[in-house]
Amino acid sequence: MFGSTTSVAISNESISRKKLSRVLKCYAQRNPSLGYCQSMNLIVGLFLSVNFTEENSFWLLTELAERIVPGYWVSVSKKLKKIEM
Repeated sequence: MFGSTTSVAISNESISRKKLSRVLKCYAQRNPSLGYCQSMNLIVGLFLSVNFTEENSFWLLTELAERIVPGYWVSVSKKLKKIEM
């Protein structure tokens, strides 16, 4: 009994990580100048945890990054250029 519950939890966690990875990779392909930035995983993970689909999570991330709070996430290369100045 306990073993089967643990297997289901591990399986669900693996599926969730794959969904998270797919959404983040798709966004990085859509916006290569920004790519993946720290904390995007938390935002998308939240969307997925409340049962948004991968597609809806992708579009919500897109709206956040590009329209609602543009400039919140900054690519690492842009941060490094600011430090060098």
